[in-house]
Amino acid sequence: DYSGYKSIIEIIEGRTTGVTIRGNSIEIRGTSTLDGNTPALLVVDGTTVEFSTFSNIPPSQIKTIDVLKGAAASARYGSRGMGGVIVVVTKSRN
Repeated sequence: DYSGYKSIIEIIEGRTTGVTIRGNSIEIRGTSTLDGNTPALLVVDGTTVEFSTFSNIPPSQIKTIDVLKGAAASARYGSRGMGGVIVVVTKSRN
């Protein structure tokens, strides 16, 4: 249960090492890209979302959060997952 947190960003920063919030993007350390600054792909209930949508998800509505990087991210999301992927499933998803 994530209801004790103020925001989804606080949850991610607090439970995942190597995650950096830079302005309106999330970067995951350990992802290899040519420029080194590829933001993570944000996926909520199976849909890719923008940072503004992602950051407004109430913590009380979050069921699970998974951070994927490397082969796991690429295998599932292809080149879009080069910067890592943060997958959120909300309680409203059946």
